[in-house]
Amino acid sequence: MCMNFSTYANDRYVRLVRSFDAIAHVLHIHLLELERIGFDMTEGYLFGFSFGGRLVCEAARRLGIRVIKDIDVCDMAGPPFDIRGPTDFTLSAQNVQCIHTNSGDKGTRHFTCHQNWRLGNCGFSQDAALPAPLGSHGLCPYMYVNAFENDFYAVEKPAACQSNHPARNWPTNFKMGYLEDRKREVLGELFAHTSADYPFNVAKTENISFYVKYDDGSDDFLYDEFSIKTSTIRIT
Repeated sequence: MCMNFSTYANDRYVRLVRSFDAIAHVLHIHLLELERIGFDMTEGYLFGFSFGGRLVCEAARRLGIRVIKDIDVCDMAGPPFDIRGPTDFTLSAQNVQCIHTNSGDKGTRHFTCHQNWRLGNCGFSQDAALPAPLGSHGLCPYMYVNAFENDFYAVEKPAACQSNHPARNWPTNFKMGYLEDRKREVLGELFAHTSADYPFNVAKTENISFYVKYDDGSDDFLYDEFSIKTSTIRIT
């Protein structure tokens, strides 16, 4: 089921914001109808981008605390919702994964989902950003869709990024997106590198070992290095 609220979205943003409760109510009613005809909401999944992210979280919360199984949100709208303070989006579903690409500008500055992926430059901006609609904010759903075939792996928090609630631990090769099935093992803010070029992910390098190989056939271990291929240094 897809929701089209273009009647409001094609007008000024302020009208869209003022209509938030009414639009959320319509979505809530449709979810109730799906439940009535037998849809198992505990196996349900919702996705929303920007204003739509706010909508799906609010409609799901009205359905019941953590009834929906999963919600994924791309760059949750910030203005003017952030003025009201942070919202606990973990109440909207059993797991809410939020991807931030333009936090503090068009996206929210609050990181209050179960997993809060801060992509690129601490979640504030993206090197691939172009003029709207493909700015840092508009790129988020493209990165989310690309994650079905390209991995955006969790990395250690970059030194330049500040975080109040960083994720403490995550499984090996933990990645952003719908396909990651270990999300419930991780809570907090996560970071992933992005690139300036499509498909916008940064390939994970492999830990490899360097050896010195001598003419007599012997070799000595030198050191581990991060690289995309193995190497041998030959000394004659």
